[in-house]
Amino acid sequence: MKLCLSSRMFTVPGTRDEFELDVEAFVRFARETGYDGIALRPGQLDERATSEEVARIGELLIETDTVCSFAMGGRASDEEGYRRLCKLIDDAASIGCGHVQPSVGEESEIRWIQRACDHAAERGVRLCPQLHDKTLHDTVANCKQLFDTVNRENFGLNFEASHLILQESKPRGGEALRVLSDKVFTICVQNYRKAEGSSVAVLPGDPEGVNFGEIFDVAREIGFDGFVTHMSGSYPDLDNLTVCKSYVAALRSLMR
Repeated sequence: MKLCLSSRMFTVPGTRDEFELDVEAFVRFARETGYDGIALRPGQLDERATSEEVARIGELLIETDTVCSFAMGGRASDEEGYRRLCKLIDDAASIGCGHVQPSVGEESEIRWIQRACDHAAERGVRLCPQLHDKTLHDTVANCKQLFDTVNRENFGLNFEASHLILQESKPRGGEALRVLSDKVFTICVQNYRKAEGSSVAVLPGDPEGVNFGEIFDVAREIGFDGFVTHMSGSYPDLDNLTVCKSYVAALRSLMR
């Protein structure tokens, strides 16, 4: 398995696509903190990125011996959204990133995702939305239904366990990973526990959060040997370096 870091925790407050670190500083932070690679988000790699900017990212990954677990995209609900997603797929392929994470929110978007899968297959890229609430891939049952409907070999899942806890959906945890195993392309790691009408970010090991030991036991059981991406937001009482070191220490011990 390879451990990667999402730039989510470096998002400028109040924005979704502006970051406190530029891509180069982010890559170097990830490597120096103990990650094998990174995941890129809109604002770092999206339809606005020029060919020169994309090429520089590719050069930086080679220079620093860094992998990119996935590039995060959005929803494709029309021709324009499809075009944006295809550009992201092309750019991801050009920098050696084999996974793109779109989102599917409505049944009307499925035909666009199918077209995007066909476009991606020609470039050796797989599409894997994250298990997430308010989507068509929010529970184990809905994920399986979506896989069957899209019906593309290169369409799968970026498995993430905390949303199943917050939604109180079953199966969850290791059992959910086991049920979905044949379509789990990558794994995302963040940790929350339910609070009154909301959620609270917690570090690995919290008894009310994700049981990461169970997740990685099942990951080995099903033969998963892909990308594991830490993608938590910032923690109110901890600096990002402390959070990342906590995750690296906890996850490395489980990814043995």
